[in-house]
Amino acid sequence: MKLATAKNSFKKWVLGASLTALPLLAITQACGNQSSAQSGLDSTGRPILGLATENLKGCEKRALIWNKIEGTKYNTLAEWGGFDLFSFAFMNMSTTMDHISDEMPNGRRKLIHTNGSVAQVRFEANPGQPFTGIYKGNNCGLVRISAAVNPDQFAFTPGMGLKFLVDGKPSENIIAMYSLDGQGDNRQPFANTFSNVIDDPSSFALKALKTIFERASKHATHIAAEHLSEIDSLGGIVAAPVAPEKLSFVPTAEAQAPVDKDGEFRNTLTQLNPGVTLYNVYAKDSAGKDAGLIGKLILESKFVSSIYGDENLFFRHRRFKGE
Repeated sequence: MKLATAKNSFKKWVLGASLTALPLLAITQACGNQSSAQSGLDSTGRPILGLATENLKGCEKRALIWNKIEGTKYNTLAEWGGFDLFSFAFMNMSTTMDHISDEMPNGRRKLIHTNGSVAQVRFEANPGQPFTGIYKGNNCGLVRISAAVNPDQFAFTPGMGLKFLVDGKPSENIIAMYSLDGQGDNRQPFANTFSNVIDDPSSFALKALKTIFERASKHATHIAAEHLSEIDSLGGIVAAPVAPEKLSFVPTAEAQAPVDKDGEFRNTLTQLNPGVTLYNVYAKDSAGKDAGLIGKLILESKFVSSIYGDENLFFRHRRFKGE
């Protein structure tokens, strides 16, 4: 009953805010929503990762990021704030697609997926899988598991940002989730298969939110995967890339730790230890041909919830091919 009431309220909220926002939308798209802060420090007071950092080895860059995560670990988990729909409607969504960095632009806030937990991972490729570049393997990854909105008010809607650090080049990132509609009251973060290609949402409210994303990408529920085939983990450009179109991250039984007694997914994640295979990764190419199991995503650290991970760490979304 609580979930149904919240959804009805959310629907009315989205409709009202959308009607209010429309006259100002063009202005906001032109101006964006970032501040012009030039302090050289992130919101935690630590130096911003500059362009010089890109020259480092992939795992060296991951170590710098991990130090920021561990250095800002919460003593008490961050509480959920309200969903700021008004700001979300006015946000410049192109920044999510076009910003090339491992850190959020100075002054930009995360308005969805605000709370999560980050861990170090590696992608272990299946011998003989057909795809090139990072699909051949990467030992310098980071994963962030988060919830789109407060699961105490709305359906639990987990998502994943996956970052592969590359020698001498910007990182390569991919986003995946189960469904924009969420998974109801099930608080197990590894209950369902995540993918970069998901169905359109069923509810009116979420369809309205989807149109906000479509200001930056015509295929808001389809995130590109081919860029991971175009560069390898050593920073080499692949001359003839071979890429999948759809990835399926199938959670393993060993990743499904007992759900926290209070339903707090971030506490559930802390039960997992290095060495656990989080996902078996399957793929299909652009013709829909099933490539089968292409590799595994393996945990290399404990999950950590931190100020830096929630406020600063950035995962670039990539437009679907052809855009």
